[in-house]
Amino acid sequence: MTVKECNEKMAFINKRYNYNPCKRVNSVISALSLDSVNAVCDEEGEPYPMPNRTNLQKSSDQFHVITCNRSNQRGCDYTGSESNEIIIVGCNAGSYL
Repeated sequence: MTVKECNEKMAFINKRYNYNPCKRVNSVISALSLDSVNAVCDEEGEPYPMPNRTNLQKSSDQFHVITCNRSNQRGCDYTGSESNEIIIVGCNAGSYL
């Protein structure tokens, strides 16, 4: 995915988002492989404590992340940005949820 694809990808996501017709923000992990994200749940991550959540893991390394932010209050237009971030993922039996 690229930042230019935010409107297209968010249209798909918004169809499944029941709270509001247009989700305010969504971040997408742009990894070379799903294995690298799943590794955060095993050897490449550490527990991330949060009340009422026991399955969160924080990555040791940064990942390329594309963030789609809604550009206005009335429409579903999005502006994308790229960054490198430490990620926090929910894990289930050693795999990213």
